[in-house]
Amino acid sequence: PRWLTSSIFVGFLIFYTTVIYPPLPHGPVLVVPRTEKEGATPGFRWPILYDSSRDTNKDGHETVDISDESKLEKWHFDHLVRGEYRNVAPETVAIQPHTNTPFIFVGGNNSLLSFSPSREGEAWGLKKEVLATIPGGRVLGSKFTKDGDTLYAAVTGIGLVRVTNLRPKKWSKLPDVGVEVVATGFYDTRSDCGDINSCGGEIFESNKIWSDIRLADDVDIGPKTGHVYFSDASNIAPEYDSKIQNFDAQGAFVKDFMRGKASGRLLRYNPKNGKIDVLVDDIWFANGVAVDREESFVLVASTSSSRLLKHHITGPKAGTTESIPSGFLIDGLDCSHVTGKCYAALPTKTPPILKILSSMPPSVNAWLRMMILMLPKKMQPKAELYGGLLEFLPDDCSNDCQTSQINIVRILEDPTGLGIAHITGVTEHMGKLYLGSLDNHHIGVYKL
Repeated sequence: PRWLTSSIFVGFLIFYTTVIYPPLPHGPVLVVPRTEKEGATPGFRWPILYDSSRDTNKDGHETVDISDESKLEKWHFDHLVRGEYRNVAPETVAIQPHTNTPFIFVGGNNSLLSFSPSREGEAWGLKKEVLATIPGGRVLGSKFTKDGDTLYAAVTGIGLVRVTNLRPKKWSKLPDVGVEVVATGFYDTRSDCGDINSCGGEIFESNKIWSDIRLADDVDIGPKTGHVYFSDASNIAPEYDSKIQNFDAQGAFVKDFMRGKASGRLLRYNPKNGKIDVLVDDIWFANGVAVDREESFVLVASTSSSRLLKHHITGPKAGTTESIPSGFLIDGLDCSHVTGKCYAALPTKTPPILKILSSMPPSVNAWLRMMILMLPKKMQPKAELYGGLLEFLPDDCSNDCQTSQINIVRILEDPTGLGIAHITGVTEHMGKLYLGSLDNHHIGVYKL
């Protein structure tokens, strides 16, 4: 009978996954701690989810329609999709200082294109000239240096890359645009890296371990020191997807979340001496990065744990990291160096599967995540149709409280995702938010 066949199959599946425990390509699925008492590091706890069904005004959070056509423009690149680039989808818009010109990376070869500014300073047309290409990976985050000459890019599949000599030629006689791979990895010399298992890599020299950068995700530049802060989201490298003609960063995120291992890091590169050091590790998918205007702290999004990690660079808390629950699955980050406000990209509303997993005991939760990992890719969870941003003020709590918080100013969202959806990158510049995506063939420009 059919019920007997089904029972045997389910029984075999439970036996196979609990007793035999099948080997998975990226290691076993782990039980995720829910509280500090369970021994969790700041960037590795089960997410605390914001309930979007509540009236946000009761919590003092203003909700704004981000799809309002009087404030939102969409710059479409449909003509590029029909051409050589196929998958356009720029996740981040980098704005060049002094010229206020937006730059984007598009296509499988990461072709760098810029916009033509009009007389009013509004970018309106995409230039056809390709300034540079970065083949072999996918650019996720990018940021200009203060002088506007160098553009740093976090390229998954490669590491940290920079494009130089990008200032307009009329300013000075400059050599041709150059592309340089800054780092695909680095020697980790921390005292707690005494063996391979603690940091991952191979020991080449005494007390030095080579550590690969496998999923470079986002990048920001310190306004005071010029240091480059960037995230290495996970030790799961994304696979090349022939359908999108690019590397599948979202697929890597799903694998990393279901595995439940905190392997992300916040890194800092010093251009003066070429050294890279680890500021924060054991982050459950280290994503967006943003430095405040005084470079007193740097924020990094722990997407899977719905938290922001605030690493103090200067001041009495220098060298320490605080974990701040946000309630949202945050992707890209940016902070205005004029107003002090910060912005977080919200690519999806809470997926139903995450709500189900959150209701389960930790051991059952882990078993279900393992089952999901064994499913074919097309059956695994996908992002919900939604577009959102979080506008907030980071509270330093230096005197009045023990732990930092984020003060949400307002939530900008399109709950239906019909106006704009899947926002994964945000860049603030001169009162406008430039919105990128891993899926859209356009960027959004929102007037604050």
